Amino acid sequence: MLSGCLYHRLESVLPPLIPKGNSQMVCMTKEDMLYSSEIGDQDFSRLEFLSACVIMKDEYTAHHLLPRVPHSFYPALFQAVMQKCYYSRMDDLEKKRAAMPLLRALTINWPFESMTLRDLVPPLPSPTTKPQRIILRSSEEKLMKFLEALQTIPETFIQSKSAMAVEFKGPLCKLDITGFSLPISNVHLLERFVRMAYNPNSPPHYIRNEIRMDIRIEGEAESQFQALHVVCTISRHHGAGLVVKFRKVNITSIPGICLVSLPKETECLELELCGLCNNSLLPLLCIPKSLTSLSLAHNRNITSLQFLSQLPCLCELNISGINVRDKCEPIGSLPQGLQYLKLVGCRVRSADLQVLITSKHVLTLRHLDLSENPLGGPEDFYSLCKLCQKLQKVSVLEVENCNLNTVIPELLTQLINILTQMPTLAFLRLNRNDFSSWSITKHIVCLGYSRTMRCLCMTVPSEVYISDDYTVIDKRIKKLCTDFLSSLQAMNATHVAVEWIEESLYSRWFYTI
Repeated sequence: MLSGCLYHRLESVLPPLIPKGNSQMVCMTKEDMLYSSEIGDQDFSRLEFLSACVIMKDEYTAHHLLPRVPHSFYPALFQAVMQKCYYSRMDDLEKKRAAMPLLRALTINWPFESMTLRDLVPPLPSPTTKPQRIILRSSEEKLMKFLEALQTIPETFIQSKSAMAVEFKGPLCKLDITGFSLPISNVHLLERFVRMAYNPNSPPHYIRNEIRMDIRIEGEAESQFQALHVVCTISRHHGAGLVVKFRKVNITSIPGICLVSLPKETECLELELCGLCNNSLLPLLCIPKSLTSLSLAHNRNITSLQFLSQLPCLCELNISGINVRDKCEPIGSLPQGLQYLKLVGCRVRSADLQVLITSKHVLTLRHLDLSENPLGGPEDFYSLCKLCQKLQKVSVLEVENCNLNTVIPELLTQLINILTQMPTLAFLRLNRNDFSSWSITKHIVCLGYSRTMRCLCMTVPSEVYISDDYTVIDKRIKKLCTDFLSSLQAMNATHVAVEWIEESLYSRWFYTI
């Protein structure tokens, strides 16, 4: 993680390192005296050890040593302290309490004008060794607790720039926390801090501190839109000490919203379950042409997609739940190829798939979701096969509940062969198509010949539940999974992970005699 020169540069500010045993870590007292303590069998390299355990021991030590650390190593120190807290033996609350003061110290001493969290948060693989007497939780739960500590960074930045409660030692004036859902994104809190930092009598040349974030609005819509309007208005005026910019605005389940209040610099816009109609979308024309991502999922009153012609930079589109049968021409006419397209339950058929086949999207799409569309008819199925043949960069393909079990075995084999030959397909979702056990073990298993496939999602066939004996059902499910796995191993397809899902309609947990 850390370059070799870091250790040599730190030799001038750190005392000599005590040799590290299997269960020893080095800590530093306030008097710069080293001592050792037990940490278990953590697999830190020597450089990570220096960064995480010595420099970032506590807030006092961090403030004491950080000013003497070369600026180019700050991002590495950020990653070191986060990984140290992530793999710590402490419980979740103690991890958060341990990380917060260290991140506060890093923020206050940050030596650059800008900080972007998504560039600093390190990947968090599973530990290479499992500490004794410790039960590791799922990666998702650990990651959620890990990210809670990040709230300290925007809190420290915003409070210091608005109330001047913290004196910054570094030049940090631009913070980007996009991609993270943090409590500080609450629009009412933002309004409060923006008002506190506003000074209309500021000189012509003054420091404008800027924070860029994503925001989500749901519930109490009117007051939140008013607060959002205040934040956007003050941020544009002279005297704004704290300028708030939004990359992504997510508005959910709020009927009758006013799109005119949305910030002009919005790049990603999600308006799901908002009861929008064609007239409600007219204010979209006021949003800059730089809008790159749009979600209008489950706004069933939308009957036309002509507004898409006003969004030339769009590369991500989600219109799930909207009837677009025979209305896909505006999608095919988008000047820039889409990378993400979600058409769940849109009643698409052969003619709509033909629009995609002839568009430039087949050269750029990386994620395509056609779930909940009846594509089992001969003409529709043929168009689906032809579309899959044209896709050049798709890595995620979802065709859940598309009635693919109704096609004859020869056609199913044709589709499987096409999917196997797709150059970049890594994730395939075939859930709820109710394939028979015979089709799964004879045809779908051939997906194991794909060189790029990494994950395959399947639903247990309904036929295995035809019994009043739960034991019999369990044996059938286990046999199917075992036979499928054995077939994959026989073709050396051990790189394919198979996720089996039990349909709740037939599952033994819901079964009644």
